[in-house]
Amino acid sequence: MLRIKLPGEATPMEAAVPSELINRLQRFDTYRFYHGDGKLVAVFKFVQYNAPIEGTTTALLEKEVDDLMTSIKAKDVTREDKDFSLQKVPGRKATGSFTLDHHQWLYADLLLRNENSIWQVWIAAEESDPMYAKTMNQIVKGIKF
Repeated sequence: MLRIKLPGEATPMEAAVPSELINRLQRFDTYRFYHGDGKLVAVFKFVQYNAPIEGTTTALLEKEVDDLMTSIKAKDVTREDKDFSLQKVPGRKATGSFTLDHHQWLYADLLLRNENSIWQVWIAAEESDPMYAKTMNQIVKGIKF
């Protein structure tokens, strides 16, 4: 179980599950968090499959970031990836920026996985106020298993 310290409450979120995954899933949970009038946004996802996960962590993260940026119609997306682990659970972290409605945003996307589960945290902060980026970094650093 992933523990995340938030300056508020995350709420359950409906998410479309691709039809090709429905028979492979045991659990699919998504939550969202808005803070500062929507200038700090996070999406949390836990997916548990009934079989080992196919594909590399790098490929999974790349697809997740690409799908999310496409869904919000982000422009000028930059990304830098690196491997990391959280309490011995391996993962991959993408950080970067994007433009949305002429506003610059910073983001971090962390994807952890074991044999049949994925934990993902996507968090973005509008760059207009340094406090949003500071809060985003505090949330990312406070993630624990």
